[in-house]
Amino acid sequence: MFKKSAMQLKKPITLSTAAMMIALYVVLYMVKIPIAVESRVSLTFLPIVIAGYLTGPVTSMLVGAIGDVLGFFLFPSPGGFFPGFTISSAITGLIYGIFLYGAPQKSCRLRVIISTMVVVVAVYTLLNTFWLAILYQKAYFVYLTSRIVKNVIVFPLQMILSMITIDSLIRTGITKKYI
Repeated sequence: MFKKSAMQLKKPITLSTAAMMIALYVVLYMVKIPIAVESRVSLTFLPIVIAGYLTGPVTSMLVGAIGDVLGFFLFPSPGGFFPGFTISSAITGLIYGIFLYGAPQKSCRLRVIISTMVVVVAVYTLLNTFWLAILYQKAYFVYLTSRIVKNVIVFPLQMILSMITIDSLIRTGITKKYI
């Protein structure tokens, strides 16, 4: 899967798609709903989901990492740049790419549910909480409880938006250009 995904990067359509997804990530990076100083809701997962579905884990990791770095430097947020969140974005791309790349149409919804659950629990709840504890020098469990509540709300929204996005890609026939 990784070799096939890496080989996709040689195709002009994959490079242009990655560039568009990075641009979309940066635009969506501006739109964030702050819940607390350390917590926000964003739609930056959508370009990563699209890249993961169309081009695989390698490209979606690049979209997540490059989009995060560009988004921060174009629209800085308080606290300064922290590479941990870039790692989280890359891991998010890896997870979506592994679960969604080459997924048969029949199992796509189930794969979206599972991949979203893995991202929300492993990355958003556990890993990002760890980065916040390091960044703001507070105990891990201080952030964990509030982030669990936030992510219980985020999970269904992210899952539904991901399903709608993947269904739209399938209906338009765009996926045929990448296979």
